[in-house]
Amino acid sequence: MDNVVANNIVLDPLSFRDRNGRLFRFNGQIYRGIFEYNASLYRRLFEEKIIQKIMTKNLIIETEISDLKLDDYSLILKHRTIPFITYPHEWCSDMFKDATLLHIDLTLELGKYNLTIYDANPLNILFDWSRPIFVDFCSIVSAEDDFYWPGEASKKFYLSFIHFLSLMQHQYVNTARTLLMHSYGARTYIVKEQLDAFYAYSVNANKWKIYTRKIIDLTRHYIPLNVFKLAKNIVKSKTNKNQTQKSSLSFLRKLKREVEQIQIPRFKINSLISYDDFFASLDPSPEWTTKQKSVHKILSELKPKSVLDIDSDQGWYAQLAAGCGSQVVAFDNDEACVQKLYNDAKENNLSILPLAIDWTARDAYLNSEFITSPDQRLQCDLVMCLTIVHHLIFQRKLGFDKMFNQLFKFCKRWLLIEFIPYSELKEVIPVNNKKAMEWWEENSWYTLEEFIDVLKSEFAEVHVFPSYPDSRCLLLCDKLAN
Repeated sequence: MDNVVANNIVLDPLSFRDRNGRLFRFNGQIYRGIFEYNASLYRRLFEEKIIQKIMTKNLIIETEISDLKLDDYSLILKHRTIPFITYPHEWCSDMFKDATLLHIDLTLELGKYNLTIYDANPLNILFDWSRPIFVDFCSIVSAEDDFYWPGEASKKFYLSFIHFLSLMQHQYVNTARTLLMHSYGARTYIVKEQLDAFYAYSVNANKWKIYTRKIIDLTRHYIPLNVFKLAKNIVKSKTNKNQTQKSSLSFLRKLKREVEQIQIPRFKINSLISYDDFFASLDPSPEWTTKQKSVHKILSELKPKSVLDIDSDQGWYAQLAAGCGSQVVAFDNDEACVQKLYNDAKENNLSILPLAIDWTARDAYLNSEFITSPDQRLQCDLVMCLTIVHHLIFQRKLGFDKMFNQLFKFCKRWLLIEFIPYSELKEVIPVNNKKAMEWWEENSWYTLEEFIDVLKSEFAEVHVFPSYPDSRCLLLCDKLAN
């Protein structure tokens, strides 16, 4: 048994409110220290093989009892490490629905052993590529009367899951994400208090007043009553504990059917910003463009362990990278594209984590004591940045330095980026947008030579590969010189 010095561990910020233990990192692994007053419960779950049975159903993260010893903890558990941490506001609506169903399924399974989850919070779930998994082991408790469904547990679940899922159902996905982002770390689950806090946060900025009031009105209008209607039909007798447990499981089964019937809208992919004109076969084919052949050659030769596909569009290159053996994170700010890639990855069991992130937006880098920014959590060996330069520079007027400084933070070693010449970019500027045309003409710095010079400030080597059409080229940048 190894004795661990407290100074050698790193506590996880999202675990600060656990009443049963604390999550920490040690030697690159994830552990959870359990306080003495509840250690006997978790030992019993392992001794009676309850947790092992639940793990076989892919509902909870793989966990085992560790031999480590650390002051203040009577028991230390070791969890399998999830490669990338994500937050609920980064999931597409399909992912949020799957996470909601996972929470119900796990609660149902625990109910068979007179156990439940006391903390209904989507932050307790991570995505293991395209599969949600519950990770907050300390939320498992004995199902005493206060935790039976319906009751306080279902109220928290309703406000933490159904509330946001209903907004997504009515196509207010961005509204749901905004409210989710501002709910992290809240000490109350009361919707009104969440909304009032959000309003107070933004009321000083005039441009936010109308938008914030609209969010509040929409939220109050679309709060569903399913949970509370279901609750009225459940026997609540507490005179017999077995009867209470039976009623709780019955309630959960009905709730699951209600959630399964929620129809998530299918958003249409915007053909004006989508560069995947046709979804070619992922197997090497004569139909592939020069660009597709070059990217495949690079991925096959470098064999990066992890790949980040920035602005992944419909995900063809993300799926190509996964097929080459890489673990892939892919994000795009188009809900339709993320939905498609998520369902493709789930259907084909690919190691792809699709996320709805606008990496150039200021609020994407929201840092607090609870969460960390994407450039800290989603760093990969190789970063692909294909066919987005004109969006970043033309639409958002980002100069080379500003654009690259942010990209570099995601990149552990390689950057694969496409250069689109000025002559081709001029064609995407609307004829009636004279200001945009004037802005382009004033920026004579937009040349391949200047592009490469900026890249060489960060990378030791820059190699040029052909792309499609021939006027474009791919630049493979390597931080390590051969």
